[in-house]
Amino acid sequence: MKYLRYLENNLWLTALLAFFVALATRYLVTFFIFLNLNFPFQRYDSYIYVLKSLEILKGDWSPMVTHSIGWPIFLAPFFYFFRGVSIFENIVYGTLFTIFTSSLIVFPLLYLGKQLLLNRRAIVVLALAFALNFFLILPETSAIIIITEYLFTFLLLLTLIFIIKSRDKPLFLLAASVVGGLAYWVRPNGIFLVPIIFFSYFLLARRS
Repeated sequence: MKYLRYLENNLWLTALLAFFVALATRYLVTFFIFLNLNFPFQRYDSYIYVLKSLEILKGDWSPMVTHSIGWPIFLAPFFYFFRGVSIFENIVYGTLFTIFTSSLIVFPLLYLGKQLLLNRRAIVVLALAFALNFFLILPETSAIIIITEYLFTFLLLLTLIFIIKSRDKPLFLLAASVVGGLAYWVRPNGIFLVPIIFFSYFLLARRS
């Protein structure tokens, strides 16, 4: 109980702890599966995203017909510093980056929890539930895969945070528009953020 109260009184420490627990859990389970499978199943998407990221590094920014270009744009700087000698090695590196991105979700998630939940203990439980949730771990570790869902979720939560903060500082609505646009580039269903942002702008205009 003493440690729980300490976490309740230090929510940023709670977020940091949840981040490292989520990161370690996902990496350990991924490593275990990788050791116990001779050749983990590859999703077709992984090849597409990695190949496009490498093309972007060579200056080819042409859009893809079947996939959004947002995820490869975020992957390209990572591959600039960590590039393998084969496509399979690059997919493994991309998977590790995907896991890192999924763990980052805890920070905007707890910020929103702090804004919406009055009970600090509920926020701590939210952090632990996210860090150890089996269904959040499984999609990453059932194969060596690179998926857009986690980056999209991170950008979505960040957009909602900026919309909330725009109530006090309207300039944050511009930040919400930029991040919402990035979310659309990552996954086309991010288009639903457009009416939310316009509605927020309408409310701010009426209030002023």
